[in-house]
Parts: sequence; structure tokens; C-alpha cells
Amino acid sequence: MRSDLRTLKITPDEVDDYAELTVVDQSTIALYRAIAFKKLHHVGTFLLVQLFTLGIIIIFVVPPVLISLRKSSNLSNETSAVLPIVLSIFAFSLLIFVGWNAYLLSQIRRIKPTVKLLREVERFNQVIQSIELLDRLESVQGEGRSSELENRQQVLQVLQLTRDNLANALRADKIWRLHKNVVEQRYTIINDFEENLAELMVFNGDAPVGEYRHLLNDAMQINLSVHQEMRKL
Repeated sequence: MRSDLRTLKITPDEVDDYAELTVVDQSTIALYRAIAFKKLHHVGTFLLVQLFTLGIIIIFVVPPVLISLRKSSNLSNETSAVLPIVLSIFAFSLLIFVGWNAYLLSQIRRIKPTVKLLREVERFNQVIQSIELLDRLESVQGEGRSSELENRQQVLQVLQLTRDNLANALRADKIWRLHKNVVEQRYTIINDFEENLAELMVFNGDAPVGEYRHLLNDAMQINLSVHQEMRKL
């Protein structure tokens, strides 16, 4: 991948920095994606998160309770006496697990805008990968024509503005989630976004042809989708 594309790509670490998602946020996102999108990898991720969560609950509940009962001499060495206690502890762990998931369900409405923005980040990175593929094809076919190079530069300019807009959208969403009362900073970010969007419309009026036109359209669709989400914040 060329250096100009590498710097455009939004990495998971950058998403973490822009969005500052908590454990609750990440768990809720996994739950919402599994319910809403019903894709195999989303369901698989959710199941892994669920198994991990259940394991953590059991680890932090079962051993301490058993040790506490042993120290208080309330735990008999007979299997018939121990088994009901262990089953009760596991049942209590499952109750905590169910309560945790009920809490996550109650957080879905709050996290929906974040999920939609993360989907646009994925689409953005897919556009970057498509340009990388075009670069490879052109390198095999020989040096690209000047018109193709100009189209590529134009798309990269649009993608840079799109990247800035996605970063601003994730920051605005973070402010909405964590600091709902900080209205001024949120509207400053939204105004910056709309200025970038106006600049993008200039590019759209002089769109390139061929594959780069499709990529430019994809980038514009990402910006419009993000703009819709930001107006809802």
C-alpha cells in the first residue's frame, strides 16, 4: 500500500482514540450488531463476548464464595451437601449474566448512532482498499495515464476530507454519549463538518470518470450518511 493511502486509512487505535468506547459500549455494539445485521461474523463476535463475560462472572463469583464458605466452616466435605451450594452459586452467576444482558439491551438506543458511524468507517476503509487494488492493476499494466493520476489525486482529496469528517463525527458522538451538557463544543464540531461537506460538493461537481468516479460516489455517500447521523445528535 502506498504511503498516501496508508495515512488515510482509519485504524482501530484511531477509532478508540476518537470514540473512547467503554466496555459497556463495546459489549452493547456487539449485541446490537448481532441483532440488527445478523451476519455470521457479527454473531460470532457476540457469542465470543458472551462466553468471555460469562466466564469472567463465574471466575469472580464461584471461587470467592466457595472459599468464604470453607473459611466459615459452613461447607461440608460431603458431595451431597456441596452440590446444591455449587448449583446455587452457578444459578446466581447466571442471574448476574442475564441482568448484564438486560442492561446492554437498555443501552442499544444510546449506542445506535455510534454503530452507524463505525459502519461508515468500515465503508471508508473499503474504498481505500479499492484504490489500492486499482494501484496494483495500474502497476501491472504499466505507468498510469496523466488523466488517471489526476483522478486518483482528486479522489484522495475527497477521502482526506471524508476522513476528517468521520473523525469529527466520532468525536461529536463521544461528546453526546459522555458529556451531553457540552453543547458548544459539539456544535463547533458539527459546523466544521458542514464546512468540509460544502467543500466536498465542489469536487462532486467535477467528478472523474471510470472506476474513480464510483469511488468518489462511495465517498460522497459516506459523508452524506455521516451528516444525517450528526444532525440527529
